[in-house]
Amino acid sequence: MQAEWRELEANQKKTQALLEEINGRGVLMQDVLMNEFSSAFIQHCLTPRVRQSPSDSIFCLAFIAKMVELVIDKANVLHIFSQINKIFYPIVQCCTNKESENIGLFLSELFHLLEHKLCVSEQVWVALYMDNPSLSQTVGKPNPAQFARFQDIIRAMHLKLGFNLDQNLKSAKYHRVKNSITILQRMRQVFPKRQESWELLDQTFTALRKDEDKFKKLENDLQTKLVSYHEWLKVGMYDKFPDLKPMALKREEDKTRDKSPATIRRERFQGAQRDDRRPAERNEPRKEQTSSQFQKYQQEKMGSKGHNEYNDTNMRST
Repeated sequence: MQAEWRELEANQKKTQALLEEINGRGVLMQDVLMNEFSSAFIQHCLTPRVRQSPSDSIFCLAFIAKMVELVIDKANVLHIFSQINKIFYPIVQCCTNKESENIGLFLSELFHLLEHKLCVSEQVWVALYMDNPSLSQTVGKPNPAQFARFQDIIRAMHLKLGFNLDQNLKSAKYHRVKNSITILQRMRQVFPKRQESWELLDQTFTALRKDEDKFKKLENDLQTKLVSYHEWLKVGMYDKFPDLKPMALKREEDKTRDKSPATIRRERFQGAQRDDRRPAERNEPRKEQTSSQFQKYQQEKMGSKGHNEYNDTNMRST
């Protein structure tokens, strides 16, 4: 294993040097228009591999991050980010559920890269990424993107992804709904983060659950996934955006805020027509402690008079 690790490190250094040499000569973009590179990269390199396995989806994201790190001025990574949502919308309609899990993993890592590495703060953006040619606003030309502009691009990606998944959910077709929910479950930690996406998905899930004809046509496993994700979505939405919480739910929380857990529990049992009070609280006499079922059985079957006499007779004869 140590020999394999040394060989892997040597191969990585060799690959790094080759990429730097190619980037310096501009061979990668020698015969390809810069505007066409993003579409060609996504269509022929990213899309076929990202669906194969979780490790391949992570590799695709690491490859894009390496492009940013190497400062490849002939390939605009910012333009690739904006084109990713367009290609994944038709793929979700025809891919398998396993492939949708890999797509969800890739998108989750992508938004994590955008928000927790590139978009940490304005100081980090200005110091490390604003003058990066691969993150220029104009493909092939030096046009640095301001921090506010980059935030707008990420927000647009969130809204576009939410809209695409929303359209697949509204179709009420089994494979499209299942793939969309699978992607959403994979992206719980990073999506949705914007109020518009929360509201859009909440409205769609609510409409699906209220429409009994469409909901009953879905398989049982899909109904469970849909309800589970919608309940998680509502809890997260109310925690992050308290203004969206319904007034009825707010009043109920205000009523129970100052009550002790014992009072809440007693009211819940009384609502179910059950009395959860102790015997002393009910002013009822405390019941005498009874023996276990086994002791009762012994008293009834083994402790009768005739049975004792029969045992005494047997003991005398013995």
